[in-house]
Formats: sequence, structure tokens, C-alpha cells
Amino acid sequence: MLASLFAELERTGLLAETTVILFSDHGEEFFEHGRLSHTQTYHELLHVPLLLLHPAQREPLRIRSLVEGIDIAPTLLDLAGLPAPPMSGRSLVPLLRAPGAAGSDRAFAEGVSRAGGVSRVRYRASGHELLQLIHTRPEADRDGAWITRRLVFDTSGKQLAFDAVGFPGERSLAVTIDGRDAPALWLGGGWQRLSLDLGGPGPHRVALEADSCRSPHELGLGDDPRCFSFKIAGFSPERWELFDLAADPHGRHDLSRRRSTDTRALRNELRAIVHTPRAAGSPGEFPDEQIQALRALGYLR
Repeated sequence: MLASLFAELERTGLLAETTVILFSDHGEEFFEHGRLSHTQTYHELLHVPLLLLHPAQREPLRIRSLVEGIDIAPTLLDLAGLPAPPMSGRSLVPLLRAPGAAGSDRAFAEGVSRAGGVSRVRYRASGHELLQLIHTRPEADRDGAWITRRLVFDTSGKQLAFDAVGFPGERSLAVTIDGRDAPALWLGGGWQRLSLDLGGPGPHRVALEADSCRSPHELGLGDDPRCFSFKIAGFSPERWELFDLAADPHGRHDLSRRRSTDTRALRNELRAIVHTPRAAGSPGEFPDEQIQALRALGYLR
């Protein structure tokens, strides 16, 4: 595909005056953190390619500082010599012209699910570390939230009560409370009320894990290919997770409790971002065919 693109640009004489940017809007998850597709904001979903080919850039160059998707538009305007309107991103041209220049040491990402769940991420590069703080507020859905295989969340109180149902039927859930194994929960094929004895006021870190998952499509129950194990309702657990991606690139070891000072600092930064006004542009016009294409993909209703 790319070979055809560049061949056509060369054939038409446009290659020498065309800037090409290749990027992805998100990565994919394959149960690295319990889910399939792109429903969360872990590093495997946010660390995506960003490749730029510009006629004036002859030598290959790799930029290692943090960059964001919102930097693409101001970069293109800068390369074209056009003024940029007020926007949240920044041009990457200074980094192209001076590879050793200091780039940004912060980045932000946010994901919103159709059911109302929100996940926000703050990156901070410092020395040999790349810290990633993830704040997840799962779906506050009256009908409950489907879980792939594992759910980890923070809560407080001496007990936690919630409703749950196994999929596709009876199954056992392993329970860990503050790193200690607790009695397993047995889920039936119908909704049932469950409770956990947390042992004290908390806060507590709770993990629920099933040994397998099945997709509705696999069971002939619909076209949904996602893999589920159980569903919970009655509470909306939120969690804070901290990873050092330089030492732990796959985000396996949560440091949020061990490094409480860093967690608190990044939490404050994340909250400040959420409550800071953003540059707002004027409404644009979309052709009817583009609107229909977005509707066909499920982005519009």
C-alpha cells in the first residue's frame, strides 16, 4: 500500500513537495491487562507509530521525547509555513531541526467508553524513568459491566457488596484482597448478591479473576467477538495505577502504593489538566458522505 502511494506521488511529480505522516489512532490489546480490542488506556494502546517524511529532512532521525497526537496538526501547519490557530498541541518542527533539543517531558491521554467509563493517563519522563499514571473510572452502568477475565480496583470499608453473574453460566472467581488470597466466589448462571469481607476500613486493593472467558459470537449469542467471564453491577470501582515503563515496558508491576509521592504528584497534574480550559475552534462542515461513513462505522447515531 505504501509503495503504491509513494510510486503515485513520484509519478505525478509531487513527492518532492509532499509531507507524509503515518500514524495510528490507537493500538490493540490482546489480554495484556485483561481485555481484548481497544477498551483501555494501557501503554500497548497508547504507544503507536508516528512516522514523518518531509522533503527537507534527508537523514533518518528518531525523536525520543514524548509526543502526542494533538501535535500533528500544528506540526503540519509549521512545515507548510502557515500560522497555527489557538490549539492544544505543539509543533514538533523544533525537534526535527535540532534533535538534541529538549522536548516535552509530559503527555496526556484520555479514553471514554460508550457506557460512560472514563480512563485518563499522565506520562512523565524524568532521567531514566518514564512514569505512567492511569486513573480508571469504569462504567457506572445500571445493567453492570462485562469483565474479560480480571478486574483490579481500589475500595474502602469493611465489606463490599455487589451483584454478579457468570458468563456463560457457573464459574469460580479467585479473590485477592491487599495481595492476600481470600475465599473464592462461586457465580451461578443468574444474578446473585455477593459480599466480600475486607477486614478493615481500608483503603483496599481487590482483584477478581476468572480462569477463562468466552465470546457471545463463539456461543451463537450475537456478533460480539469480545471475550467475557462475568458481569458485575451495584458499584463502580475506580483505580489508580503507576508504572515505570522504562523498567517495566509492559506495565506489569503497579507502583502506586510503593511510590505514593509520585502517585500523588501525578494525580494533582492529571486533575489540573481536566479542569484547565482548552482552546476551542469554530464548528467545521462535514460533507454528507463523510457523515454517512462515520455513521456506518458507529461513530455517529
